[in-house]
Amino acid sequence: LAKSEEPGARRAAIAYLEEAGRQNIEVLASQLQDGEPAASKEIIALLGRNAGKKALSHLATLKTYANKEIKLAAVETLGSLADPLAQKIIIEFLQDADEDIGAAAADYLRWPGDASTLERAIGMISARPFHDRGDKAKIALMRFLARAGTPEALTALGKAMGKSGLFNRAKQEHTRLCAVEALAAVGTSEARELLNSGLKSSNKKVSEACRKALRAGPEKNLMNP
Repeated sequence: LAKSEEPGARRAAIAYLEEAGRQNIEVLASQLQDGEPAASKEIIALLGRNAGKKALSHLATLKTYANKEIKLAAVETLGSLADPLAQKIIIEFLQDADEDIGAAAADYLRWPGDASTLERAIGMISARPFHDRGDKAKIALMRFLARAGTPEALTALGKAMGKSGLFNRAKQEHTRLCAVEALAAVGTSEARELLNSGLKSSNKKVSEACRKALRAGPEKNLMNP
């Protein structure tokens, strides 16, 4: 499949693998290769069509791959599945060092969904390493919590927006601004309530960002006006 560039031969190879996968999912999964993104993406799509526990376990192993295209394809396929286990696997991709992969994983998280997934997301934004993540990953994960809108999620976002300390002030301030961005993007009444509370922040950048968010409405990029 990886070496086949002729469209007819490629279609035949995919059809063969799809049929083989119906009989034995291991045959299909054995064709996944980190160095062959085009072929692996086709196989990932086929695994998504036969998404039992075995197929999901093979999709889960892709978080260890190096190829970005393959990881993004895995996240997209997992995000299309209704199985709660798929959501538990997606959250593993949130930890990826590549910001685009972490952000994509967060965007595919759903709520209502698995409570343990929500708890893990809350734990992530409360942990110190979260301050080192890039804008896209931070905002995407906090946007998921804002969409969820549970009391626990909103409390965590409120703390993230208001948290300051003696150390790493610049990073903490950046995280606070990302929280404002996430709340602004969602635009629910609960999100706006948190933004209103941010108007009282002693940090001028945070209070001004909240003011702009409330004035601009959802989807306005406040960090790059």
